[in-house]
This record gives sequence, C-alpha cells and structure tokens, in this order.
Amino acid sequence: MRIKITGYLNDIDFEAFQKLKYHGFSLDLSEAIFDEIPYRAFYDSNFGLPLREIVLPESLTSISEYAFNECRGLTVVDLSRCSNLKFVGTGAFSWCRNLLSID
Repeated sequence: MRIKITGYLNDIDFEAFQKLKYHGFSLDLSEAIFDEIPYRAFYDSNFGLPLREIVLPESLTSISEYAFNECRGLTVVDLSRCSNLKFVGTGAFSWCRNLLSID
C-alpha cells in the first residue's frame, strides 16, 4: 500500500502514523509541509507489515532522535528533496536492519 499525504502536518498527524505500523506501506510525504519529524515518530514499526519506504519533503529541516529507530522493514529513505535538512538526531535510523538506501 502506498500512501501520499499533502499539506501541513503536525505532531498529532505523526501520532496517527503509529496506527499504520501494523500494515505494510510506503509513505510519500514529498508534497507535505512540515519541518521536523518528531522524536520516535516511526519508532518500533517492526510489527506486522511495517513502513517499507518513505519520501520526505523539501521543507524538512530536522529528523529528531530515534525517529525511525527499529523500523526493521524500512528499506528506502528518499531525502533527495530535503535541501534544507540540517539535523539528524542520535539513533534516528538505528536498528533499521534492512535499510538499503538513503538518497
């Protein structure tokens, strides 16, 4: 399943992504508007069929600590549009055992 989200996102929206962790999905946020992926936003997404791929937007400036920690199904992170990215927190991608590509 591929999910595309556009428009403004806030912390509550990222909390909703936790409910998707039981379904295999790719997340396209390339047209979403937010500057930070919050602390542990996708943490422990290793149950069931987890987050597989994510495309991040130009507006992103910061990936907080442990944002994708233990996303064991995550294989691709597309940062190609993230020209404003200035900070990647400690452990942001730790234990992402199947991560093949960060572009």
